[in-house]
Order: sequence, then C-alpha cells, then structure tokens
Amino acid sequence: MPIINQRPVVLRMAAFFPSALTRYEGHRQRKLGDVEHCDPQPDRPNQVIHGEEDWLLQLQDRIRRMSLENYTNEVDALQRRRRRAEAERRAMEGPKDPWKATDLGPLREVILTAHHAWFEEAGRSAVDELLERNPDASEGDRQAAFAAGKANREDAFVERGRAWLRDAFGEALVHARVDLDESACHIHAVLMVATEKTSSRRGRQQLIQPSAHPLVKDYERAQDEVARAFEDLGLHRGAARAQDRRLAVGLERVRSEAEGRAFDVTAIPEKRRHVPPAKWRAREREEIAQERATAEHRRARQDEVHRRKRETEKDESLAALAASLAERRKAEATRRQTEEEHRFILQERVAAKNEHRRAMGRLAEREARISADLAAAAADRKAAEDLRTEARNANNVARAMFARMQAALRLLSRGEAFGYDLPDPAAPGPQTRRAPDGAAAKQDLADLADVMKTPRLRGLVKDVWKAIFGQRQELEQERTRVREVAAAVRDRNADLKALLSAAPNEDLAREQALKQFKLDAALRKSGLDPTGEGGR
Repeated sequence: MPIINQRPVVLRMAAFFPSALTRYEGHRQRKLGDVEHCDPQPDRPNQVIHGEEDWLLQLQDRIRRMSLENYTNEVDALQRRRRRAEAERRAMEGPKDPWKATDLGPLREVILTAHHAWFEEAGRSAVDELLERNPDASEGDRQAAFAAGKANREDAFVERGRAWLRDAFGEALVHARVDLDESACHIHAVLMVATEKTSSRRGRQQLIQPSAHPLVKDYERAQDEVARAFEDLGLHRGAARAQDRRLAVGLERVRSEAEGRAFDVTAIPEKRRHVPPAKWRAREREEIAQERATAEHRRARQDEVHRRKRETEKDESLAALAASLAERRKAEATRRQTEEEHRFILQERVAAKNEHRRAMGRLAEREARISADLAAAAADRKAAEDLRTEARNANNVARAMFARMQAALRLLSRGEAFGYDLPDPAAPGPQTRRAPDGAAAKQDLADLADVMKTPRLRGLVKDVWKAIFGQRQELEQERTRVREVAAAVRDRNADLKALLSAAPNEDLAREQALKQFKLDAALRKSGLDPTGEGGR
C-alpha cells in the first residue's frame, strides 16, 4: 500500500479539444476565465518552463498539417488502389480532424501542485532559523526570510515537476507553465500524444491518441509515478480511493454471496468527483457570502434588540418626564385658557359692537337702495304705460293709415274710371296729370294728398303705387290682346255670315254654323267674348 501523508502531491489530468486552446492561453495571460483569485501584483511573476512563447500557434499549425497530410495520403492511397470513386468522394469531403470521435477531446491538461501549507512551512522554517541566529530580527527581515524560504521550496517543486513531465511524457509535452500569483504554486502542462499508422487503404495517418501513452491510459499508475518523483521533497501519494473502492466492491460481493443476501451498495465508498477550481472557488465564495450574511443578520438582530432596549428605557424615562411636564403644562394651560376666555369675551363684545354698527350702516344703505329701486320701478311702470299708450296710438294711426291707403287705392282705381292719368312712379322729373271731374274725385285727391304727408306712408304708398302701376300695364297689354282677338273674331263672323248667305246648299250652312258654335264655345271657355264687345 502506498504511504498516505497529510501533504500529498496532487496530479490532475483533464481532456479538452484544440478549440479550447485559445481560452487556455487567455487564462494564462489572465485575460479570460476566473481570475478574481489571482494576485494582480505577485511577488514573483508566472513563468513558462517548457515550450516557446508562440507554442499555441505552433501546436495549431502542427494539427492542421497532420490533418492535411492525412487527407492527401488517404486520397493518394485510394488512387494507387484504383478506387477512383472513393478517392473523388474523399477528396470532396476535405481534411478531417486527426483524432477519433470523442466526447472529451484528444488533448490533455496536466496540473501538478501541493497544498499551500506545504510551501508556507518552508517559509516558517526559514523564519525560525533566522530567529535562532538573531532573536531581535525585524519584521522586514522576518518577511524576507519567509518569502525566501517559500520561494526556495517553490523552485524545487517546479524543477522536479518539469523534470518529471519531460521524462514521463517526452515529445508529448508541448507546453508547461508555473503560476505563482495564486494561493499555491502549481504547474499547468499541455499534452498531445501523436501516433502514426500506415495502411494500404489510407496510407500514412498521424493521429492524436492520448490512450497510446501508458500514464494517460492508466491514471493510477501516473499517481504512483509522480509520488515517487516527489517523495524526497516530503510529498507523498494521496489516498488510493479507486483501489479502496474496488477492494470494497470485491469484499461486499464475497460477503453478500456467503450470507445469501443482496448486494449492499451503501457499503461501497462513494466515488469522489473532482470539482474544478473555478467551481470550488465559486462555492467557497457563496459559503463565505452566506456566512457573512448570516453574521450580518445575527449582528443586525442583536443591534436591533439593543436598540429596542435602549429605546424602551429612553421611552420610560421620557414618559416619566413627560408626565411631570404634562401636569405643569396642564396647570399653565388652565390659567392661559382662563385668560384667553376673558380676552376672547372682550374681543367678542368689541366685535359685536362693530358688527352692529356695520349692520346698521348696511341696513341704511339697503333701505336707500330699496327706495331708489322703488322709484326706478315706478318710472319704469310709467314708461311702460307710456309705451303701451304710444303703441295703441300707433296701432290706431296704422289702422287709419291702412284705411287711407285703401282709400288711396280706391281713388287710384276710381281715377282710371274717371279717365284721368296716374303719374308713373318710376318716371324721373315732374309729371302732369289731368284733374278729374266731380266733387268726389277732388275729395279723393285731397284725401290722397293728406295721406301722403307722412314720409313713411308716402314710401309705402309709393311701393304700392309701383305695384299697381305694373298691374295696370299688364291689364293694358291683356286688354290690347283681347281687342285684337275680338277684331279677328268679328272678321270671321262677317266672313261666316257672308258665306252662309252665299251658300246654295243648306247642309253646308249648317256645317259652317256648327263650326262657328264650337269656336264660340272655345272662346267663352278661355274667357273671351266671341262678339268682340267686351274683355275680361
């Protein structure tokens, strides 16, 4: 059984794809990934202990060359075997990744480290030696001794780790670096195990095959090898949990078969799962934050209890003081209230007198306004009565004027019967007319002149006059037309009489008389006199 020590050497291998190399390099340069735990100003800088600065470009270029060479060798091999269809199809597919399909990745990252206390033990030992030589050493000297002792152990660890990586993996080791800006010194290494295989169908093929290396294939063997390499530095192999688990499984199987019972899974040690450092640090931060929050909450509760206690004591003292003050304030308030009541009564009396004086003044003003309103109302009633009287008079005058207008209209119509000419209201300048005969016509003219004295009636009569004059012209035109029709009818009657007198045949005379009768009936129906002696 390997020796188990509290300070084991830690070896960890993790698989990844070449696409993750950029992230790996970014974390090395502290530009990507979880870098919160890294010291931005370490005492000693990180170092590359194997490989060139451009190792990433070289590795990516090597993988591309392997892919292209595999592609050309396979196409050439197919052509040599005269499998043209397969060669053309493979040529169309293009280069492929130079590794077998895998879910984990063909590359391996190796991490070598130890507990940070192991490195710090060397620093404390150096400080103890310094104090043995010089018990009065200053704090600065102690810190320098601690840093020097810790650095010496870190250098020894790095040299031993680099030597072991080179001896164990040889050409498979493409890059290695040491990180000194974290809590513990540790080494990161990148492995690419390359193999070659030649066949008649595919030719020479280069593959990245990590299982081809015995230490990568057998993880427990690698643990044993690294423990032997670091044994003289005081580091030992960690617990062989996989071996213990296998032994427990075999022992439980034997016991269950011997006792005739089912296999007890709980008797098997639980398989330990590796937790990535980033997740472990995140979990640690969460636990610390939770503990801090719990402590803050507990402290806040205690502070709240003390605060409430202080406030209660303060409230009690303030309540006692407030009670005594309340008594004094009550007596003072009673005295002030009495004084305020007396002062208020006096003010109310003065205010009542002033209000009575103002009320009497407002009453006098109101009586004066009422008197004025009554006088104005009387004047308004008188004015309304005058307006009603004036309206009645105007109504009577209008009726009289209307009667006079009717008289004037009758006068105008009678003037035509008398045979005198009416003036044309639309004609400009003075107009002459013949005086009518008879005393009635003279009286009508006098009445018309009397009516026309009022300007408003004169304008109204003028408008009526214009309308009557226009109707008279229309009557004259109608009368002229009737006279023309009557003359035509008389001429036809004369022709008819002459025709009847000259007609030898009595039937022809009767036919002509019937036509004349129908013509006379049509004239009467239209309102005309067939004899020609009258009109409408």
